[in-house]
Amino acid sequence: LIGLNKSFISTSSSLAISPITQKADSLYSVGEIEASSSFAEVALFMHKNNHDTTSLSYANTLRVVGNSQYRLSNFEEAANYLKESIRVFETYLHEECFYYPLAMISLAVCIAETNEFEKSIPLGEKAIEYIRNHIGERSSLYAKALSEHGYNLMYEGDFLNSKIMCNDAVNIYREIADTNSIDYANALAYYAETISYLGDYETSLQINKY
Repeated sequence: LIGLNKSFISTSSSLAISPITQKADSLYSVGEIEASSSFAEVALFMHKNNHDTTSLSYANTLRVVGNSQYRLSNFEEAANYLKESIRVFETYLHEECFYYPLAMISLAVCIAETNEFEKSIPLGEKAIEYIRNHIGERSSLYAKALSEHGYNLMYEGDFLNSKIMCNDAVNIYREIADTNSIDYANALAYYAETISYLGDYETSLQINKY
């Protein structure tokens, strides 16, 4: 377990788990998927060892484990972790929870991999609505939700709405000066891809040069 001995794990409180989950999330963000998975699994083991399976921290750890499993192409396993994450998050909906819509976005993307768009599209819509109502439209999280949902719409064949959502996402990232993130790069790539499907190859090529 990446250098953490079992005596430490068995005596650690949930306060000690959160930094491990955050490390896993950071590694995931920079593409270190194997390392992210290792840290996330340690955090999950610690939660279960502490009989902590109802907290927000546990829900977020499940989300990070699900994300890493998704990137490792273990889609069914990833979906199960993300569904459980959402279930726990939904017991805290009286509180504002930044990670709850992220879990929904991740699950929608994961489900879309198996072409179950009738399940993934409503999840994306629900995430967008939650962020709009609880966090706000001028946020990186809202832009991420729009771009990921737009990407799913593209694969469902709804190219016009995909273009609108991906373009809106790119504009929000620019308006709030968040143009150095991986999420912004993804939004640009999604926008370029969807407009290429609409036949605007010149614009698509220009976007891919950014």
